[in-house]
Amino acid sequence: MKKIRKILSSLLAMSMMFTVLAVSASAAVPTAMSAEQLAYMDLDSAPYVLQQDILDARAEIIFEQSWTVDGAVSIINLDDGTEETLPEFSELFPGWDIPVHPYKMEIDYIPAIQAGSLDYGVNAILGVYPDNGYDSEPFTTFVGTGSWVGAYAWSSPVDGAHYNLGFTNTSTGQNLGWIYNLSGTQGAKVNTQTNMMYSVRGSVNRDEYAGGYYMIITDNSDVIGDFRPIP
Repeated sequence: MKKIRKILSSLLAMSMMFTVLAVSASAAVPTAMSAEQLAYMDLDSAPYVLQQDILDARAEIIFEQSWTVDGAVSIINLDDGTEETLPEFSELFPGWDIPVHPYKMEIDYIPAIQAGSLDYGVNAILGVYPDNGYDSEPFTTFVGTGSWVGAYAWSSPVDGAHYNLGFTNTSTGQNLGWIYNLSGTQGAKVNTQTNMMYSVRGSVNRDEYAGGYYMIITDNSDVIGDFRPIP
């Protein structure tokens, strides 16, 4: 009988220990936190179960405003070619890692491209962010010319449409900049290096702006000021 009691006592003690551990673990995970609260938690000291939530919350904030990395991307006015600089990612989000875009391309040979040789149009289907924003597949990829390359919408599905553009060094996977909510009289440009691949992706912020866009990609500086903005 004593032996049975000892066994029961041991089982009860073990049960209480596991209960305490479970309660302690759950207590370490905050509940009902807003996206902003999650985003500004310390990633390194946060519980493992929250780390992906923190990164997702940061992405939501990161891609709802415009920024650049080392001045690589800026906004251009399509009417007169004037340039608007963007805030640096490191200034807006100190201590945060720049998201690495998933569409990195491994290319063994990249043909030499000279400045003044890029000037083409491409059809792009832009969906609503975030479903088709940061993780969207690039609608065009090109070889860097060693100078700037501009991108802008020549036509859109509806009048007054606004859209987002993101630029990536596809050879390294590094994001170079994100421009949020461009109007029809605005475009963007990215400074490129020779023998590097670059990609452009896009999205929109409202359902009525989603659809087909005709995008112009050019490094022809003579075109600045003569861009034909979307209605």
